[in-house]
Amino acid sequence: AHSKLTLVYYGLLLIGTLVQLSPYWLHRRYCLMRSPRTLNWVGYCGTASDGGNEIGMAVLSEIDLKLALDSTAGIENGSDIVIINDPLAYGNFFTEFLCRNRLCVLKGFCKQWKSSNRWTTKNVVTEKLEINTAYLRNNFGSAIVPVANCNRFHFNSHLKENMIFLTYLDYLEQACVKDLLYLKDWHFTKVFPGYEAYQVPVYFSSDWLNEFCDAHMKDDYRFVYIGPDNSWTPFHADVFRSYSWSANICGRKEWVFYPPGKEKKLLNMDYSLPTDVKATKTYEGDGDKIVFLQEEGDVIFVPSNWFHQVTNIGKTISINHNWINGTNIHYVWNHLKTSLEEVKSAISDCSDASDWQEQCQILLKAVEGIDYFEFYKLLKCIGELRVLLLQNSLTTGCKTNVNHALFDLIKIDRILKEAVYSGEMSVKNMCCNELKEYMKVETEIKEFINKFGL
Repeated sequence: AHSKLTLVYYGLLLIGTLVQLSPYWLHRRYCLMRSPRTLNWVGYCGTASDGGNEIGMAVLSEIDLKLALDSTAGIENGSDIVIINDPLAYGNFFTEFLCRNRLCVLKGFCKQWKSSNRWTTKNVVTEKLEINTAYLRNNFGSAIVPVANCNRFHFNSHLKENMIFLTYLDYLEQACVKDLLYLKDWHFTKVFPGYEAYQVPVYFSSDWLNEFCDAHMKDDYRFVYIGPDNSWTPFHADVFRSYSWSANICGRKEWVFYPPGKEKKLLNMDYSLPTDVKATKTYEGDGDKIVFLQEEGDVIFVPSNWFHQVTNIGKTISINHNWINGTNIHYVWNHLKTSLEEVKSAISDCSDASDWQEQCQILLKAVEGIDYFEFYKLLKCIGELRVLLLQNSLTTGCKTNVNHALFDLIKIDRILKEAVYSGEMSVKNMCCNELKEYMKVETEIKEFINKFGL
């Protein structure tokens, strides 16, 4: 693993030296195959992710703040998947599944979506749902889409290329094809912002990652997948160790999950994980794995650090998000710290260089898609927005989302305290002025927590 990181590092330095490209450009090129994207989140406090109907964010104020904080202190993870057939109160889902990092599936939760009804059609003979390629052609056919070849690899990922959507639909309709092509990470709503494909389930609406991306970047972590039978995603944990949710619009998916920590027994001699876990010698008799068949209309919640592999059964369409919030931000922070230590170890022979710390951050961003500076920007952005919400609450007397905002601030405060006072967020990683800005936000957060008696 270290040799691969070193190779990537020197490759990035060489490219940057030759063509004088910015670290951000290098990061985007390197991570092009890795970064999931799509669908237009408008804001935390009131609008649905498709810009359409209001979610009813008052529901979020129903969380029990003390219970939520206690729940995150005693994380369970679980060893099985929980089936949810009927809607839960938001507060119950928050404490039982988000706070405790528990795997679950919401049965039939996306059958009323526009995408579920217009992107599919019922076969009059089999009475089964199929992809409505005619509708997709007529409405979105000229779009450029990212497509992965499941038969060809680039490092530990499938090789990708861009394709006109009409061409991909032609491929999808062929009875016998040589390559196994999977449309992945399509920024559908970014390309078609006026099309309301779906509504984010309220349980997943506290989304720091996409809230931050919408405020500061053009990219996001909302995307659409379309694939033929047997197309698949290799064994992995989600980007940044974020949460993810996946809604099946058409077709079925076979998921193979490993609870956090159980993936370690699958490590190869070089400490890498298998690309295809089903090809390992111990797979069939492995009692730790959880295999689940996701049906049409099901929405799966994948918690942080749950490694998984997904295979499509029949032609499928799914809508997916990656997201971060106060219940899993510590997983993200711990993963980022671990990744930085791996980077430092991989290029330790360069540690005498005056800009070694900065180069470590550049490589961290290239490998993980985020560096310390970007992570602190996220915390600062969300912290400022929650402080603003609480300021408005004190002024107007409105209590909507107060508990949720306080929960978020407490979680941010804990991360910032550890980062600042442990030396992790040092002037070696960020310049003095930026460090002062983050400490100012941390001070404001503490003041508001105290104002509310916490």
